Amino acid sequence: MARIPRGEGFGEVTARGGNMSGAAGSEAAYGGALANTVANVGAQMVDQERREADRLQREAKATRDAANRTKAAVELQNMETDLDIIGDEVAVGVQDGTIDKTTASEEFKRRTQERITAGLPNIPAEHVALAQSSVNGRASRLQRSIGKAVLQRDQQDVRAGLQSQLEYAQRLYLKDPAGADQMVSETLEALGPFSGLNPAELQKAHQGWREGTRLNKAQSMVNDAKRDNKALDQVAKALNGDEFADIDPQRKTAILGQIEGFQVSNIQRAEAEARRRQAEQERYLRRAESEFNAAQSLVTQGKVLSPEYVERVTKAVQGTPYAAALKESMRQGPENTAFGVQPLAVQRATLDAARASLIKGGTNPEAEKRFSELQKVYDSAVREYADEPLRAGLERGVIQQIEPVDTSSIQGVVQSLVRRVDQASIVRQQTGTPVSPLLNQEAEKVGQMINNLPVEQRATAVAQLAQTVGPEQSAALARQIAPKDKALGIALGMAGSKTTMGRHTSEIVLRGAQAMKDKAVKTDNAAVTGIRARVAQEIGDAYPSEEVREAMIDAAVFAEYGLQSEGSGDLSRAVRLVTGGGIVERGGRKVPLPEGMPPAMFDQRLRTLTPKDLKTDAVVIGGQTIPAKDFLIQIPDAPLIIRGNGRYAVQAGNGLVMRPDGKPLIVEVR
Repeated sequence: MARIPRGEGFGEVTARGGNMSGAAGSEAAYGGALANTVANVGAQMVDQERREADRLQREAKATRDAANRTKAAVELQNMETDLDIIGDEVAVGVQDGTIDKTTASEEFKRRTQERITAGLPNIPAEHVALAQSSVNGRASRLQRSIGKAVLQRDQQDVRAGLQSQLEYAQRLYLKDPAGADQMVSETLEALGPFSGLNPAELQKAHQGWREGTRLNKAQSMVNDAKRDNKALDQVAKALNGDEFADIDPQRKTAILGQIEGFQVSNIQRAEAEARRRQAEQERYLRRAESEFNAAQSLVTQGKVLSPEYVERVTKAVQGTPYAAALKESMRQGPENTAFGVQPLAVQRATLDAARASLIKGGTNPEAEKRFSELQKVYDSAVREYADEPLRAGLERGVIQQIEPVDTSSIQGVVQSLVRRVDQASIVRQQTGTPVSPLLNQEAEKVGQMINNLPVEQRATAVAQLAQTVGPEQSAALARQIAPKDKALGIALGMAGSKTTMGRHTSEIVLRGAQAMKDKAVKTDNAAVTGIRARVAQEIGDAYPSEEVREAMIDAAVFAEYGLQSEGSGDLSRAVRLVTGGGIVERGGRKVPLPEGMPPAMFDQRLRTLTPKDLKTDAVVIGGQTIPAKDFLIQIPDAPLIIRGNGRYAVQAGNGLVMRPDGKPLIVEVR
């Protein structure tokens, strides 16, 4: 194996000079050869440099040519892009009117020439001819586009003028139908070919104008005549003539249905106007399938349908199975409305008289159907007046609107109730019974506000409300609130009552209710000996109405617990407080005394009554008439039946003592 030298002896051997005596040739010969060699090398280097210079020159020229072509292409592209932009701007300007269409071509030429003139100097000379040819071609093509834009603008102007003429003719048609028709035909014939519209489109425009003018005139005629049924009949007759043959059949049917609706509405208003001075049109925002049921329900209830509602319902049921039924239902509306706006007592008397007539003279299916319809009107009125009397009065046109009430505070309620009190008084004439001035939701909110106050302030708030609305409406408000808040309802019912110490009786009642709620007193509900049982025994049969009797028992129970919470429970006193003057027995029957009147004074007033106090010289007892003065001898021991504070009917056997006119005798003890 070969061995790698490790440098042994490196630096120890010195190189020796060689012997040149044996070299071939002489020194002269050696120098000549060297000179030749150098000359050859120099010639080769010059030639190589020349070739390199040629190559660099060719590359420089090629690069410059490429740069010139690139510059020419970029500038050409920029010019063509600018020409396109100029073309677009001029075309848009023609369309929107910012460039006069008559000078658009010259404007385009001027702007393109300016751009070409500005751009060509930037193109190398060898490419100018080709670039100019290219941009000139682009400009020519764009020039044709400008021409097309001008043509479209001309057509647009023709269409605008055509539309203006059609609109004018539409207005003219209302005064001169024949002249308007001729004008439109001539206008379309003259301008139509230059409008850009094809014959089918022109024919459609002509037909649309004919239908629109007839429809507009028909609607105008209906609107002008909608308060006059005879005029509406003439309109309906005209709509079936040749002039309106171009109207779409469905639209014509809708207009004819609208006419019938207006006629029914006119009859309804005429019938209702005698009862109410100005009808408040009822609007019901129901649609789709429920529209017919809603309208039929309103007609059945005897309510007034507004013209707007008739129009809406007619359109809603158009083309449905309900359309014919709606017409039939609305034909019955006037009679139902005239009946429904009467007071409940008049409605009841009318029904009784109608039934008596049918019994006496015989009945038939038509008469029974009509009686049933009126009975439904009455039943609906009774139900709605009982549930929400003010709203029921509004829906029947008895009042024109429900005045707003500020329920943000007790003071706000008191101050804003004045006009509501007047409205409740108007509705009372319909119902025959006192009406609360508050809607149900308002009453509930007012009750919550009162209950949020301390007991003393509750009684003051109750007294303020009672003073504002008066005794009758206060009692109605009490009945409205009692189902959800018995104690507050009772407090409102006795809001004007005060103790001998000047306290509101309602305060003691409310204090008792609060004490029971807070378990501040021990309640005694034993069957015989409990508080309620003893109160019931104390009151007995003093009140003929079981509802009133139960309310008085509840009131006395609350009052007793109110007294107990103050440390002075006294059941008899509690009964006296809530009844106003206590209870005595007369003729085997318990009788509530007038408020604030002691028993002795009550007896004395009874003994001193005169026929003048009775406002009659005779009374009827068991069918027999006797002088009033003879009757008055018996009255101190007669059983009395309470009919209000200090007002009593007199019981005679199983009946009442009557006046000669057939009405119960009412004895007033003041």
